[in-house]
Amino acid sequence: MSHPSFWPAYRIVPIILAAYAFDAFTNYMKFGILLQKRTILLAYGNLLSALVITGGYLILIPRMGVMGAAVATFCAYFFRFLWITYESQKLFRIIIPFKQITYILIFCLLAYVISILGPEELFMSILFNLLISIFFIAMIIVFPILPDRWRKVLLTLIMNPKKMTVYFHSSKS
Repeated sequence: MSHPSFWPAYRIVPIILAAYAFDAFTNYMKFGILLQKRTILLAYGNLLSALVITGGYLILIPRMGVMGAAVATFCAYFFRFLWITYESQKLFRIIIPFKQITYILIFCLLAYVISILGPEELFMSILFNLLISIFFIAMIIVFPILPDRWRKVLLTLIMNPKKMTVYFHSSKS
């Protein structure tokens, strides 16, 4: 384990990771802009991001401290993602299952918020977060997020893990 002085970082790290996930999504979604050589739109997206993060820092850091910086960073990356996705899709359409991605993001956000409210004692925290993970997987199975074939594979993995080795070996041929 880390030194106790680092433990409060567990509340901030998921927000920063989510920000960088949107940075990765942005890199994927900017294909149309690059293809059409309209890179000025990337500069506008970066300018928007700079404005959002500066405003976020000015407003949120005095009120929330480090958590405010993390939230401002997330907002800046998220708005840049929205801008670049919007502009890029006008130039070259990429079909993305936004409905399924939105469900997963909502479940991730719920899991994060619930985990923050959980116990701080180590054993109980591990147990609590394990239950959250099980609930997360159940929601992915119950809601129409995955195609039926993938849902069946996930259910097979959960109910009978040995059967999965047969499944993967037979799919190679």
